[in-house]
Amino acid sequence: MKDSNLDNMLGNIAQSSTIVLLALVLSKVFSYSYRIIIARYFGANIYGVLSLALVVIGFFVAFFTLGFPDGVTRFVALYRGKKEDKKIKSLLDFSSKILLIISIIASLICFFLSDFIAINIFHNPSISHFLKSLSIVIPFWIFAAFFLSIIRAYEKIGVYSIIENIIQNAGKVFFLILFILFGLRENAILFSFFAGIFLMFLSSYLYFKIKIAPRLNGTNQKLKKTDSSAFLSYSLPLMFLGVISTFLFWIDSFTIGFFKSTLEVGYYNAVVPIAILLSLTPQIFLRLTFPLITKEYSQKKLSHIKEVSKQISKWIFIINLPVFILMFLFPGAIINILFGEEYLIAITALRFLLVGSLFSSIAIISNNLLSMIGKSKLILIDIILSSILNLILNIWLVPKETIFMLDNASGINGAALATMLSIIFFNLLFMIQAGHYVKIIPLRRKMLNILLISLIPLFFILFIRKFIYITTILLILLTCSFFLIYLLLIFVFNALDKNDIALLKKLKNKIL
Repeated sequence: MKDSNLDNMLGNIAQSSTIVLLALVLSKVFSYSYRIIIARYFGANIYGVLSLALVVIGFFVAFFTLGFPDGVTRFVALYRGKKEDKKIKSLLDFSSKILLIISIIASLICFFLSDFIAINIFHNPSISHFLKSLSIVIPFWIFAAFFLSIIRAYEKIGVYSIIENIIQNAGKVFFLILFILFGLRENAILFSFFAGIFLMFLSSYLYFKIKIAPRLNGTNQKLKKTDSSAFLSYSLPLMFLGVISTFLFWIDSFTIGFFKSTLEVGYYNAVVPIAILLSLTPQIFLRLTFPLITKEYSQKKLSHIKEVSKQISKWIFIINLPVFILMFLFPGAIINILFGEEYLIAITALRFLLVGSLFSSIAIISNNLLSMIGKSKLILIDIILSSILNLILNIWLVPKETIFMLDNASGINGAALATMLSIIFFNLLFMIQAGHYVKIIPLRRKMLNILLISLIPLFFILFIRKFIYITTILLILLTCSFFLIYLLLIFVFNALDKNDIALLKKLKNKIL
C-alpha cells in the first residue's frame, strides 16, 4: 500500500534539496573565491595566520552558543508537531536573553586573551591583531546562528540556505575585493569577514522579525521549569559538542601551527575546503530532514523515519561516490587549479581527508537520529573520545620527520591521517548507537550495487590515464565521461528502487 505521507516527506526533502543545492554551489563558489583570493594575493603565510585566527574565533562561537541553536531547532520542531505554539515564544525569549549576555562576555574574553593565545600557543604575535579585530564578530555570529536555527525549525530551508550560504559568502567576497581596491591590505580580510557575518545576522533577524515573530504573538508566559530544564539538558552538552567537534576538525591546524609553522598551516588549509566538498551533499538533504524526522518522532512515526533515513543515505552515496573517486584520482590537478602549484605539497593530505569525508557523509544521518531522540550527551561522549584519539594521533604523527616517505610534507600528512582515522572512528560509533537506540542502520543493500557499478568507469579512467597526459581540458572531459557512464550504468543495472523512481517522476512532472 502506498504511503502518501512518506512520499510527501521524501518529495519535500528532494524539492528543498534543489534550492539548497543551488545555494551551496554558490556558497562554495564564493567561499572558495574568498579563500583563493587571500591565498594567492596575500600568500600562504597570511592565509595560515587567518586560518588559525578563525579556528580560535570558531572555537569561541561554538562554545558560547551554549548548544542553543541545535536545541532550538529540535524543541521548536517538537512543539510544532504537538501544536504547542505558546511554548515556542517562551523558549525563544528564554534562550535569547541568555545568549545576549553570554555573547558579549565571549567577545571580551577573546579580545583580552588574544596576546596570550598568539604568543604562548602559536608563537606568532601577528595572530593577535587578527583575533582582537575579529572578536567583535562573535556576538553577531552567535545570534545569526540563533535566528537561522529558528528559520530551519520552521522548515524554511530555502531562506535558511540563501542567508547562510549566499548572502554571507557573497558579502565577504564583494567587500574583500572592494577593500583591496581601496588599498587596505591585511585589514581588507578583517573588514570583509566582519561584513559577511553582519549581513548574515541582519538578514536572519529581519526574516525572523517579519515572517516568524508575528505567528508567535499572544500571551507572553514564562517558560516552565520542566521545559527549560529539558531544553538546557539537551542543549548544554551540545555546547561542549560544538567546541570539541570544532576542535576535532581544526586540531590539525593547532598542532601544525604548534609543531611546524603558519606556512604549513596555510598549505594544509588549502586542501581542507576541497575535502569538505563531500559534506555538501549531506547538507543538501539533512537541513530539512532533521526538523521533519523530529516532528515525525513527536508523533511516534518510526517507520517513516526509518525509510527516510535509508533513502537519504542512499542519495548521498550515489552523489558523493563519483565525486570522491575523481578527486582521489586527480588531487594535484584540483589543488593546482584552485590554489596554484605552491600548494601541491598537500596532495597526500587531501587524499586522507577525502576518505574521512566520504565515510562521514554516509554515516552522518546516524548523528541526526541520535539528536532526534535527545541523545546529545551520548554524542558528546563520542566526540570527546574521538577528539582524544585525534589529539594523540596528531601529537604522534605531526612532528614525525617522514610520513609515507614524504619528508617535506610530513606534518600535514600526519595531521590528515590522524583526522581521517578519528572521523571514521566517531562515525562508526554513531552508526552502532543509532542501530541500538533507534533500531535503524541507514544503509540499503543497493548501495553495494552502486559501489560495484562505479568500478567500471573507474577502470576506464585508470586505463586512459596510462596513455594520455592529463590537462585541465582533458580532466573536464574525463569527468563528464565518468558521470555519464556512471549514471547510465545505474539505470541499466536497476540500482534505483521504487522510492527513487516515484520521486524522479514527481520532479519530472513538476519541471514539465
